[in-house]
Amino acid sequence: MRSYDDQDDRKMKKRRKKRSKVHPGYGNLQEDSGLSNEGFEMGEKKKHTLKKGSQFARSFKEVLKAANVFSAAQAVQEAVSKWRNYNTSRRHVQENKTVYRHIKPKTVYAVKKKPELEGLASDLDDDVEDDQIDAALGFPGLGDTAAKRKASASNRAFISYFAKLGKVDGSDDFVDLDFLENLIDNGANVNSTDRYGQSVLHEVARAWHIDVAKFLLGKGMDPNQKDVYGRTALHVAAAVNYPEMVEFLVQHGADIESKTREELQTPVHFAARNDAVMSLKMLIKHNADFKKPRDYKGRTPLHLAAELDRSETARYLVEQGAEAGVQDYSGQACITHMITKMPPVAKEALNQFHPTDRANRKQYYYLNNIEPVLPESFKKVAGEAADSLAKTPMEVAVQYKQYEVLQHPVFQKLISMKWKRFARRGAWLSLFLNFIFIVMWTTLAVAPAWRVRFTYTFPQDWWRIIVSSIAVLLTFYHIIVELKEFFSDKQKFQAWQKWRTEEIRKDLTFCHPRWPEERAFLLREIEQIHDQKSSYFSDFWNLFDWTLYLLLLVCITTHIVDVFAHSEELARWHIRIFALTIIIMWLRLMKNARAFRAIGPFIVILSHMFYDILRFVYLYLEFYIPFACAFWMLFGGRGVTGFLNVPTMLYTMFRLTLVDEYDYDGLHAEDPIFADLLLAMFFFVSAILCINLFIALLSDTFQRVYDNAVSNAIMQQAQTILGLEASMSKKKREKFKAMIHSQCAPLPEYYDDDMTSAEGDDLQKITFQIMEEVEQMHEMMRMMYKPGNVLVMQHPHRVLVSTLCNFEALWTWHAL
Repeated sequence: MRSYDDQDDRKMKKRRKKRSKVHPGYGNLQEDSGLSNEGFEMGEKKKHTLKKGSQFARSFKEVLKAANVFSAAQAVQEAVSKWRNYNTSRRHVQENKTVYRHIKPKTVYAVKKKPELEGLASDLDDDVEDDQIDAALGFPGLGDTAAKRKASASNRAFISYFAKLGKVDGSDDFVDLDFLENLIDNGANVNSTDRYGQSVLHEVARAWHIDVAKFLLGKGMDPNQKDVYGRTALHVAAAVNYPEMVEFLVQHGADIESKTREELQTPVHFAARNDAVMSLKMLIKHNADFKKPRDYKGRTPLHLAAELDRSETARYLVEQGAEAGVQDYSGQACITHMITKMPPVAKEALNQFHPTDRANRKQYYYLNNIEPVLPESFKKVAGEAADSLAKTPMEVAVQYKQYEVLQHPVFQKLISMKWKRFARRGAWLSLFLNFIFIVMWTTLAVAPAWRVRFTYTFPQDWWRIIVSSIAVLLTFYHIIVELKEFFSDKQKFQAWQKWRTEEIRKDLTFCHPRWPEERAFLLREIEQIHDQKSSYFSDFWNLFDWTLYLLLLVCITTHIVDVFAHSEELARWHIRIFALTIIIMWLRLMKNARAFRAIGPFIVILSHMFYDILRFVYLYLEFYIPFACAFWMLFGGRGVTGFLNVPTMLYTMFRLTLVDEYDYDGLHAEDPIFADLLLAMFFFVSAILCINLFIALLSDTFQRVYDNAVSNAIMQQAQTILGLEASMSKKKREKFKAMIHSQCAPLPEYYDDDMTSAEGDDLQKITFQIMEEVEQMHEMMRMMYKPGNVLVMQHPHRVLVSTLCNFEALWTWHAL
């Protein structure tokens, strides 16, 4: 067997092939190998400006040996360390619900194996190039002085130490401030950075106690140092929801309005985009501007939170008065994102557009905020066509079936305004044209008998030529309009899809490599956009229209062929198809009538019942098919009336479901036992079970839809309005928007001061507030009662009384 010394020699030879990562430890010292660090594996060797036997490498080893000697004496110095009163543990994460346990922390270098962590492990990268070290130290190039080599080695050790700490998943780790001070005394620059320009303060702001940041700032650390993306430690603390660190950095000189490079986002932006509510509250507490700052796209913090689906920070910003009616440079409105991704928050934000003045009995509607027009100053940034690509709030509310949003007073006022200005006239005109269209075809269908339909006798049949011509012209008119709508919708959707993808790809440029979840979210957004389809065929009525047009074309074709080459069979099929077409044509009239609120809900009820019928048919066939096989096997083709052939038998069984007449005597004479058995079973399953289940389904659908009759009527009317608005010319649309922005910004109206908001909305708001207060109190009590808390040990009665008073105040407020 090989000796342990031989095994150690082989390990050290392998390590020489890799770049050394510096870390204090208690490994075995070799004369020419530096410190043996079994706690972390080596990274792959990369291009280096130094050779293995250079003076820099020897200086680096000297620093490591000194650090190792210092670590060996750590236990002796621990009792007299001037940093013993500093808390150097990891930060307490509020979302972690694990009960606090007071356990003596272990050193990071006691870990023998680096765990495999998912996602973000550390903001620091310990693989630092020498030219970056020189740049951080302020050296133009690598020199030969011993002091410079020693400082570079200490600098590398300084960065590597925090990088390794960040990659170890241990809640009881701590930072060795004495070791860091020793490195700084040996020339390490506290403002040194890794390959992404991040200093150790970025890592401390992410995961460590504020005392560690206090130590670094005391050693000359710049609180406003930015990485290559322009992110400061305050940006990091705000993003990871670390309010204590946010407050500490602001109080010690961090620029609360610092903006990232090119992306131009402030710490408030970072808190909003990461749903860091506690950090956001702390920033606002210290007077950070959360209403006006815009990034490179013109997005405010609220706009960014809405776009990235951060509902908690969006809700808080709305409560604090952040404007929900703002637009970015491309014309995308903030409220549009909120309606799409967070409808409950959007309802609260819409209240900003409907202020009331009870004293003067006035209410105001700011309709311009939900019918946005891109300002001229924004067009210079985004281009002239940007305002035609962004969807309006009303469009997304209809697209995503946001019934409650459309019921808000602001949207109801906008719908009422559009209905009176142009939609009502358009709806009546469309209904009239379709009624004329139906009457023409119905006249042609019923007037001449089908046996003589192919003959035209003049002059008495002149009216048939006129009516037929009008009917055919109206048919082709509707087909052309439908084709125009289809291609227009497809072109608009593809343009929006391309534009929206390009807008998201712009944000990919600013995704930090150490924060991979940023890029992953944006890529998912792009994938979802690519998976979307045009909404044209998602509307059932469009499919219904094309079914009708196809049947009409078949009727026209068969009639023309029948006129020039008459046959009895062709005439019979022509009249059959025509009869089915007339039924569908009259049903299609409901499409034009749904815009009127008096009958709109009933049309919705019928459409929902159609899907119930399909479900019932599937269930019914599950019983119908096996019983049909059984009846045919026993009685088919044996002289029993109604069971002579398969089509007749199938119809007879359907009549059995409705408890209609049938030849019981014939069935009983053929097989008296199974006739009674099959009939009893089929009556129970079909006539009793299935029919009653079908009635229950229809009753439930009617009750459910009719209870929401108002919201369904508003939705149907809004769909019709959007369709008519899309068919208007660009000049008319711009004229209407100009009227909205001139006369409805705001639109004053009389206000009845007896009106109150919905009780459910108030209750929901109070519930959210109570939940937030209880969570804060629970967190405060958990932090105060953890072991070692001086306040609790010295004044336990004060803490208990304070807690009870807070709870009593909360309960009293809830009761009021």
